[in-house]
Amino acid sequence: MIGNIDFCFWNECNNHCLMCSNPNDSWRMARYDYNNLAARLNEIKGEVNSITVTGGEPTINPDFIRAFDFIKNNLPKARVSLLTNGRRFCYADFTKKCCELKGLSFVITLHGYNALTHEGVTLAKGSFRQTCSGLENILKFKKPGQALELRVVITKINFRFYGKILDFIKENYPGADRVVLLFLEIEGAAQENIEKVGITYSRLGKGLPGLGNIIPAFKEFRLYHFPLCVINKSFWKYVWATLPEKEIVFPSSCMKCIYKSSCPGVHKGYIDNYGNREFKPFLKKVA
Repeated sequence: MIGNIDFCFWNECNNHCLMCSNPNDSWRMARYDYNNLAARLNEIKGEVNSITVTGGEPTINPDFIRAFDFIKNNLPKARVSLLTNGRRFCYADFTKKCCELKGLSFVITLHGYNALTHEGVTLAKGSFRQTCSGLENILKFKKPGQALELRVVITKINFRFYGKILDFIKENYPGADRVVLLFLEIEGAAQENIEKVGITYSRLGKGLPGLGNIIPAFKEFRLYHFPLCVINKSFWKYVWATLPEKEIVFPSSCMKCIYKSSCPGVHKGYIDNYGNREFKPFLKKVA
């Protein structure tokens, strides 16, 4: 049985996001098109449980709809996670077409709570309005079994007002199935713009101000890329390990931590840029 498949449409995104984890140039040199996808999936022996579709921005790839139709017709039981900036979903017909895929999850990031803050990261004028309109269409047309996940990525640009972004989500998209607060992955464009977007866990602070008050407003809440020692224990129950093993490290001091087996570890890009001094092992249980 086949578990998960990651499929990347290699194309230029219609945002030029400062903190995207994808590289800016090398990915434009090749593109996975419909024929590549069909050939790859046809070679698979066994059942595909889930497919992650990403990019660049996958929805602007000219083969996107053909690829989705292929998945719909040939892998009807697969769960599909679509990582997108959400802008193309401002078109109702496009949203309806995508919602024909039964096991679809939309995964969309909001970088701000208004055009000024959101587009300060995306660098694309009008992207906030398009993404918000897309979210409204998704909530309007998605069917039972489909899900909308909204993400907020913590960076130097928005760490002071992540609470306002979460408030914006609560007020405007209460139908979202999951809300995720992520700490920045330092790679790709994020590494190139490290002076603008890079932030340390210490600067963010363990208490994550205001977070505890708003979490109950969401159907489901998660924290990604947060080692246990950098946040208060009250938030541990929301921590998920999502990074591939090859992208994480445990500093030598972590080897004696009694919670190591439950910790998601530290992204390599973070250690490369900021070192490991912030990470302290727990030698006894935390009350």
